[in-house]
Amino acid sequence: MKGKQMVVPDEGTSRALCRYLGRRVHSTDGRTLGVVADVLADARSGAVQWLVVRVAGMRPRYRTVPVNVSIEVRGRLVVPTSRHMLLAGPPVELGVALTSPDELRLRAHWTTH
Repeated sequence: MKGKQMVVPDEGTSRALCRYLGRRVHSTDGRTLGVVADVLADARSGAVQWLVVRVAGMRPRYRTVPVNVSIEVRGRLVVPTSRHMLLAGPPVELGVALTSPDELRLRAHWTTH
């Protein structure tokens, strides 16, 4: 974790953690993609920008989804992506703040897919 810092959640992030943490994430075709393991907020505004998803599978893999593309459908958290596209995104570490280059890579992935 050299060069990265732990983040202490502010009140808005804490509310988002309560709202999203542990929820299953589904694709639009109803398949389970994983479970929300964390949220990442903008350092300046405190607004939650990313959901960190533990991708379903044998070994833990963490990827992000922009919170603004997630919707609730009949109580389910749905994102417009496939498992393949989610796994194609850059990996992230739990509990570690994103650096500017990290966020640029995430944004590039989600704007091209």
